[in-house]
Amino acid sequence: MSMERYAQVRRLFLAACELAESEIGPFLDHACAGDPKLREELESLLKQPRSTTIIGTSSGDAAGGKILSPLAHLPRELVPADIPDEAARTENPSRFSPGEMIAAQRYKILGPLGGGGAAEVYRAHDQIMDQDVALKFLALGQTGGDPTCSRFVSEVATAREVAHPNVVRVYDIGQLADGEVFISMEFIDGEDLASLLRRAGRLSREKAVQIARELCAGLGAAHDHGVLHRDLKPSNIVIDGDGHVHIADFGIAAFVPTAAGEIPLAGTPAFMAPDLFHHKQPSEQSDLYALGIVLYEVATGKEPFGGVPADGLQAAAELIPPSALCPEIEPSLERAILQCLEEDPSRRPESAKAVAALLPEYNSLAAI
Repeated sequence: MSMERYAQVRRLFLAACELAESEIGPFLDHACAGDPKLREELESLLKQPRSTTIIGTSSGDAAGGKILSPLAHLPRELVPADIPDEAARTENPSRFSPGEMIAAQRYKILGPLGGGGAAEVYRAHDQIMDQDVALKFLALGQTGGDPTCSRFVSEVATAREVAHPNVVRVYDIGQLADGEVFISMEFIDGEDLASLLRRAGRLSREKAVQIARELCAGLGAAHDHGVLHRDLKPSNIVIDGDGHVHIADFGIAAFVPTAAGEIPLAGTPAFMAPDLFHHKQPSEQSDLYALGIVLYEVATGKEPFGGVPADGLQAAAELIPPSALCPEIEPSLERAILQCLEEDPSRRPESAKAVAALLPEYNSLAAI
């Protein structure tokens, strides 16, 4: 599949993921008119199992991340008229009130931190350990009400192995009296990168390099433990009050092969590598592709690939070099980004540490 075709399939697939099942057929009728092979490719992707994990349904909370909106890339005539606006889709009343005690009086809810897809996150105070934590809740139906399910225990146990300053620590898994499952994680007092980029646009040359180095360090530490992220994106990256990076949801966005041995799609489609759309195994290189997209947005304030042209069928797939959007970008950072975004995974860097080795030295943290 050419990069042009990949970009076309990717954008239409992203849009289809936003739709209710009853809306997908009419959408494909319009978007794939006269191109049966395109429709066949999209239907194949949409039929793939999309794993549900402790952090939610991995088919993508791109809207929850609020960095890339798949529908925004489509011509107006391809967007179904009855799709609710983003506010209506994301508005969700909090299930807990500040001061409420939960989990056998262990945790005192301090307030909501956010949510996306099937999960909600709250800041809480652990009365036993006397520290603030982040609690991520998953709907009861996602786990069958069994927090001892080996799949989730395995995911959390693996994530707990990663101890690094640039990775949010995972502590434990638990269950409320009504069967709701949650995990407790390190609380980082800061702002997610998605919100920062919306507010500040592209970051300074020095800050972009610093963030790139710290993302490489956290990602590399996890890869050293055999842990893939599988859903790296700005909304899963927290910047603390001192400007340092903390990667969240590490290792708990895992996919589980089906009984038939199929490889389910896992992750947020907007940040997935081309090889994953071809049902290849997730790898360090697919994590590095997502890293490339994140760093492109950090350096330029834009997404890597152009939008869909007016006909909605022949997508412009050429990767705009970061320097075309941000002439002051550090050249070595641009090279690192472009290598991470290679279509062929064998042409991407061999590791996060190899990406870090491409980056320049820096003397101090620059203000955003």
